[in-house]
Amino acid sequence: MSEYDIIIIGGGPAGLTAGLYASRAGLKSLLLERAAFGGQMINARVVENYPGFPNGIAGIELGSLMQEQASKFGLQTVFAEVSQLAPGPKHRIVTTEGAFEAGAIVVAAGAQYRRLNVPGEMQFMAAVSRTAPPAMVSSSAIGMWLWWEGETLLSAMPSS
Repeated sequence: MSEYDIIIIGGGPAGLTAGLYASRAGLKSLLLERAAFGGQMINARVVENYPGFPNGIAGIELGSLMQEQASKFGLQTVFAEVSQLAPGPKHRIVTTEGAFEAGAIVVAAGAQYRRLNVPGEMQFMAAVSRTAPPAMVSSSAIGMWLWWEGETLLSAMPSS
C-alpha cells in the first residue's frame, strides 16, 4: 500500500490547487481523478473569467496547464475511481487502482450536471459539448472535507 502525506480526491480546479499548494510545501502528495483534469471546466469552449488570460482560454487547456504546473512541483496523479474512504489516524482510500494511505485527505469531488433522463439527452449533450459549453444546471456538490490526524478540520457541505 502506498503512503502519502496528503491525498486529494478530485482533479478539478479546487483539487489541482490543493495539489499545487501541498506539493510546493514539500508534502508527498497524490491526486486521484476518475475522468479528466479540469473538472466541469473542460466542457467550456472559452473560459473568460480566469485571471491571467485576458483573451480567454479553452477549459480543457486550462485544466491541462493546472495539472502540468502542480506536477512540476511533485504532485503525483492517478486516474482511478474511489470506492472506499476510511478516516482514521492514517486515512485509507481504496480505488480501482489499489489502496492508499495518508495523514490528510482533501475531498474536492465537485458536482455533476443534473440529467433529465429523457430520450436523446445523452446524444444532445455529446453534440453540445463539442460546440459550446452545456447549460449550467448542476446538482449540489458532494461537499468538501479535510481530515488531519483523525480530526475533521473542515466540512463544507452545500446548502439545500
